[in-house]
Order: sequence, then structure tokens, then C-alpha cells
Amino acid sequence: MATQSNMRKSGPAADIIPPHAYPPPLRKAQARAFVENLMSDAVLERTEKVLDAHKDNLRSAVLSHLGCLEEDLEGGDFRAVYEQAHEIRGLAGTAGLKYTGRIAFGLCNYLEAMTRSGGTPDVAVIELHVDAIARAARSGEDFQALGEEVTSQLSALVRRRLGEPAKARS
Repeated sequence: MATQSNMRKSGPAADIIPPHAYPPPLRKAQARAFVENLMSDAVLERTEKVLDAHKDNLRSAVLSHLGCLEEDLEGGDFRAVYEQAHEIRGLAGTAGLKYTGRIAFGLCNYLEAMTRSGGTPDVAVIELHVDAIARAARSGEDFQALGEEVTSQLSALVRRRLGEPAKARS
């Protein structure tokens, strides 16, 4: 009976191909034509139509991530909070929720800065971000005046919190 160790040794060895040895997928002229086509008005219009047709699905995905974000915050899992905020940050703009994405972006930046500094994130700062994300996402529209003010105020709060000595945050 062959053991797993023997089976690995009996198969052919894999060749490692260095990146420079791969042939280019397109010649330069083909690549240029491809990019020009990709950036054409016709393709951009079709892309917008497809995205518009799927906005409801994208918003549902944002709301699904929001539910997970709220659960992760309740459970105190800041790594999972970051992961959900990161997903929301990526999806929200495409779903037509610009400020939802900007607020999630701010939360991600705050959590990244706290991780880099070795500090403990302020739960109140996270809760304010999550509440703002929830209100913006659940509104079903991106209200510009309020979105600008909320993102501005949350950014100022984060700057103040990150500027405080670590002892003051404890």
C-alpha cells in the first residue's frame, strides 16, 4: 500500500516557470486596442446600465454586510468589524451609496491606525461609525448634505482620538 509520502514522491516534479518566461497574453497593439475599447463611451454606457440594473442586489449585499457588522460589533470582534466595513466600503459606491462607503472607509482607516499603533480601539468611535453606516445604508438614498456633515464630523473625531496619547484613550 502506498503511503501519502510515497505518492507525493512518485508523481512528476512541477516545473517552476519564472514570470518573465510567460508570453504576453496580447501584443502591444492588441492591448492598446483592448484598453481603448474598454474605455469607450459605448462600453462605459453599457457598464452603467448593467450596474443600474443590479443596484438593488448590490444594496442588499451592503445591508447583509451591515447586519454582520452590527453582530460583530456586539460581539466585540474588531477584526471582523474591520472585514465587514471593508466589504461595505468596496460595495457601497457601486450600489449608489457613496456616503455609506465613505463612512465605512473612515472606520477602516481608524481601525488600521489603531492596529498599527498597537492601541485599543475606542468602542464609542466604532459605534458612531457603525450607526452612521447603518443610517446611510438603510435610508436607501445617499443624502448629500447629511453625508458630507457626518463624514466630516467622524473624520474630525478620529483625528482627535488618534492624536490623543494612548493613556488618555484607556
